Amino acid sequence: MKRAYITILSSDDFEPGVRALYKGIRKHSKEDFCVLVSEDVSSSVEDKLRSLGAIVTVEKPLCDLQDGLTDVQKNDRWAKTLFKLQVFRNLGYDKLIYLDSDLLIRDCLDDLFDRPSFSAVSDKDFFPQYSRGGLNAGVMVIEPSDSVYEGLIEEVSKVAATGKPFGDQDVINGYLPNWDDEPNLHLDVSYNTCFYDSERVNNPRVVHFILGDKPWMCSKTKNMLKKVKWGLSGKRNQVKYLKEYLELLTE
Repeated sequence: MKRAYITILSSDDFEPGVRALYKGIRKHSKEDFCVLVSEDVSSSVEDKLRSLGAIVTVEKPLCDLQDGLTDVQKNDRWAKTLFKLQVFRNLGYDKLIYLDSDLLIRDCLDDLFDRPSFSAVSDKDFFPQYSRGGLNAGVMVIEPSDSVYEGLIEEVSKVAATGKPFGDQDVINGYLPNWDDEPNLHLDVSYNTCFYDSERVNNPRVVHFILGDKPWMCSKTKNMLKKVKWGLSGKRNQVKYLKEYLELLTE
């Protein structure tokens, strides 16, 4: 069985996150690490990732996912995440572990290759206060298939018809309306722990830096002030994981 870890990169500004992700995986696994990059990514960034050892593939969308979207949907920050749907295509691998590019990898994840396709952490477990139900798409087990990809593309137009802004996770959950009722697909929250809810999870394998204020986008002063603030409020895990991530970024 040919298998790999895979992530996406649709803009240069997330390259530090992909680099940290690669380093985190390499501490625990020798499996292939693939990066699917869009045409918006510069050749210099592609070269940086290849020099690390990542398998970089420039992916041209088979169809224009912007067709049928309202102007509000096209301009929403989540619109770019639709590029993630490309990982469900047949890319030459039998099994993929998809990882968002804003994750801190703290342990080996190779055991996930034994889990069935669409295994993921429930969004209700990931961040209960803001859950929309279904799976959280930050970490997923995938068995690539052109038929699954085509089904997801069809789902895009259905979700777009609501007129509301949406992203890849909305499309995937629309495609899997009964995912919540499939307990064999539910991963323990330690495989995808929300950074802002990490105080309740003991020693997570993966910490997910959600929201737009990514650690590599902040100045040293801003990150230091965050650690002081969280330390004073008793959020020791957040201080610990941010420190671990910043160290990984500078290795």
